[in-house]
Amino acid sequence: MCGVSGSGKTEYSRTLEADGFVRVSSDEIIWEEYGDAFASMPIEKQQAMFASTGEKLIAETVSLLRDGRKVVVDSTMCKRNKRLGIADACRQEGVEPIFVFLKADYPLLCRRLSNRRGQGPNDQIVPEERLMLFCENFEVPGDDEAVVIVEQM
Repeated sequence: MCGVSGSGKTEYSRTLEADGFVRVSSDEIIWEEYGDAFASMPIEKQQAMFASTGEKLIAETVSLLRDGRKVVVDSTMCKRNKRLGIADACRQEGVEPIFVFLKADYPLLCRRLSNRRGQGPNDQIVPEERLMLFCENFEVPGDDEAVVIVEQM
C-alpha cells in the first residue's frame, strides 16, 4: 500500500486479510515501541523512528514471504526509495510486488483525520500542518513502478 495518512491504507489492507493476506503495519510497529507518545514528538524524531521501523517492516515481510504467506504492507511508502527497498526485498524472495496507491484529495484526508482520537496505532492524530507536509513531500509512484491507483472519494 502507499498513500498519505488518512487515504485508507489500513481499511483496504484489512479487506485483503479476508483473502488470506497477512498485514504488516508500520503504524503498529511504531505503536508497540513508542505508544501514543509518538504523535507528539518533533517531526525530525518521528522521521528517524520511521526509518528504523522500515528495517523491521522489511524483515517481517521477508520472514512471512519465506513462510509462503501472502503479505500486504500497510505503510505510507511516501518515498520512492522506501518502495524500492521493499520491492527489492520481495524480489529477492521471488515475489514481484504490486503497489496500491490510494489517491485521496486534501479535503477528504482532512475529514478522515479529523475523526481520529489517538486511541491506537491505526487512529493516530495527524495535525493539519503535518498533513500539509506529508502531502507536499509525498512522492507519487512513477510509471516505472508496478502500481495500481485507487481513487478515494
